Amino acid sequence: MEDLKENFKEKAEKVKEGVKETLLGVEDELQTSDQTRAEFMKYAKKDEGSEEWYMGESEFIDAVAPAGEDYVSSFITTALESVQCCPWLAHALWCRGAAER
Repeated sequence: MEDLKENFKEKAEKVKEGVKETLLGVEDELQTSDQTRAEFMKYAKKDEGSEEWYMGESEFIDAVAPAGEDYVSSFITTALESVQCCPWLAHALWCRGAAER
C-alpha cells in the first residue's frame, strides 16, 4: 500500500509539472548554432545606445530573402506553402519581389 501511495505521488507531481509547463511555458535558455549566429551577424546592426545587435525590416528582408534571387516567380509556389506556417517569410519574399520590380 505504501508503494502505491508513493507511485501515486510521483505521477501526480509529473502531471502537476506538465500542467504548469503547459500553462506558464518553459524558460529554457535559447541555444543557437554557430552557423545561425554567423548568419544573423552578417545582416545585424548594433544599437549605439544599448550595444545590442538587431535587424530592422530591411536587414531582415535581406537575411531571409537575399537580393538576386527570382522571388517573383517562386513566390506563388512557395508563399502558399509558407504563409500557413511562416507568414513573416511570405511577407519578406513579397517585399523583395516588389522592391525588384
